[in-house]
Amino acid sequence: MSIYNKPFDYDFTISYSKKQKELFTFKFTLNYDDWFKFKTYFNNNTNNYNSSIRIDRYIDLKNLSGQNLNSIKVIPFLDKNKNGKKDKDEEFFNNVSVNLNGDKQIILNNKPGYFSNIGMNMKYVMNIVVRTYGYKVKHSEMNIIKTTNQILTVYIPVEENFK
Repeated sequence: MSIYNKPFDYDFTISYSKKQKELFTFKFTLNYDDWFKFKTYFNNNTNNYNSSIRIDRYIDLKNLSGQNLNSIKVIPFLDKNKNGKKDKDEEFFNNVSVNLNGDKQIILNNKPGYFSNIGMNMKYVMNIVVRTYGYKVKHSEMNIIKTTNQILTVYIPVEENFK
């Protein structure tokens, strides 16, 4: 049985063999938001038991507030009036792939994308692909230069591609 509900992803397996009546296997996997993974496995035939925990998250111990000032925050939005500017009534747009100098993120779940460890006064190339049929961006490539020691927010206007 597998349950997929972002940010949680569960996988639970129990097996029994009629051929080998005493063979019983139990396996459980929990994945949280693609950064925390817990696995456990048990097989009574071999008395094999294994558990593991994996964490894929970087934590800046100098800045425990969670805001890395050398970051770029990316917010795609549906540009209803096609003026290229985010207005109050224009909502977040999901399923956008953003690549910044080789670091790729797919923006989902109404959460902005973050690119960290951005150098000051350096040119970065941002490539944008809308992964939803019928929508597009005017400029699929942007040049970005971060000039302040603050989080730079980049709004990406997404438009309908219907005529």
